[in-house]
Amino acid sequence: MIASKQQANINHEAIHVPSRRNPFRSNEEEKVFFTDLHEVIAQDITPVDFGLTPEEWGSEVYPAVEAILVGRRAAKYVEISLAEPIWYLRARLWCQSLLTLSFHSY
Repeated sequence: MIASKQQANINHEAIHVPSRRNPFRSNEEEKVFFTDLHEVIAQDITPVDFGLTPEEWGSEVYPAVEAILVGRRAAKYVEISLAEPIWYLRARLWCQSLLTLSFHSY
C-alpha cells in the first residue's frame, strides 16, 4: 500500500549506487592523491567554476539559501539553507578533492 502511494512521486529510474570499493588501483595511487590534496588544502586553493568564489556568487557574500525546484512538475521553489559555517567548508573541501582527482587518471 505504501509503495503504491509513493509511486506517484517517483519520476525517474533508480540511480546506480557506486560500489564501496576503493577507486585507486594501488596504495601508491591513493598516497599520491592524498599528498596532492593536502598540498591543495595547505596552499588554501579555492577552485573556480564551482560556485565557491565571491565572483561566482553575484554578491560579496556566500549565499545563505538556494532555491531549488521541487514537485512533479518542478513548479514550486523550496529554499534550502546553506549555512556558511557548515556547508561552505564542506563544499570547498569536496571541490578541492574533485579538482585534485581531476589531475590524475584513475
